[in-house]
Amino acid sequence: MAWQDVRMGIVLAITALLLGIAWGGVLAVEHENLHAYLAGQVQHAHPSAPHTHDGDMREDDHGAPEHLHAESLDEEAMQRLMRGHVHWMGVGLMALAGSLALGVLGASSLLRRAGAWLLGVGAVAYPPAWILMGLRTPRLGPGAAEASVAWLFVPAVGAVAAGIVLVAFAALAAAGGKR
Repeated sequence: MAWQDVRMGIVLAITALLLGIAWGGVLAVEHENLHAYLAGQVQHAHPSAPHTHDGDMREDDHGAPEHLHAESLDEEAMQRLMRGHVHWMGVGLMALAGSLALGVLGASSLLRRAGAWLLGVGAVAYPPAWILMGLRTPRLGPGAAEASVAWLFVPAVGAVAAGIVLVAFAALAAAGGKR
């Protein structure tokens, strides 16, 4: 049965949505505490940053100058934390829609199962990369924080992309079979 094949993708997509709602709640309730924590991390990692108008500068992983002013690092970190919520919601909805589409398209059981799993795993795994990146930004700077989560970011994005390709393939195959 088609729905049996996509069940875990649906469960993972709904899990991503629930995590997104929960993380949004944490951001709303703990907003000021998160700002204070991030500012404290900046102060600890870069003690001179708040004392200069231009902030300290260093090079990121790509050799580009990286601004280390306390307020900019705090805001960059907070934006990344909020992207965790936004991506859990958005990618979770996309994974749910893709899994449901796979359930109704006449694709093979293997394609349905693989596509739904890839979408679901990506929807759950991708947003925590943003959260980890946000928590690491004050200490490491934006570029190094991004590089530090590549181990999670790259496979999660790859899973979502592969899942989308499989949904597209199933849709094209279904459209081609109805001519």
